[in-house]
Amino acid sequence: MGKPGQLARWIGVLLIVYGLYGLARPVVNPVIAGGAPADAAIGFFNGINGAMTGLAGIFVTIWCGLRGGPA
Repeated sequence: MGKPGQLARWIGVLLIVYGLYGLARPVVNPVIAGGAPADAAIGFFNGINGAMTGLAGIFVTIWCGLRGGPA
């Protein structure tokens, strides 16, 4: 594994990039590929991230936005 704060830094970078994306918000077509297996994978990684950092919901929120959910 890496240093203890390394995961927190990467999550911070992800949140900054997602924030910039939210400000620019280009018009994109919703992601329709993947289906239930992709949803399950996102949920799995979100659960791992939530357990490791306490920041539950990051990946699910981004995924729902890409799937065409409310902004």
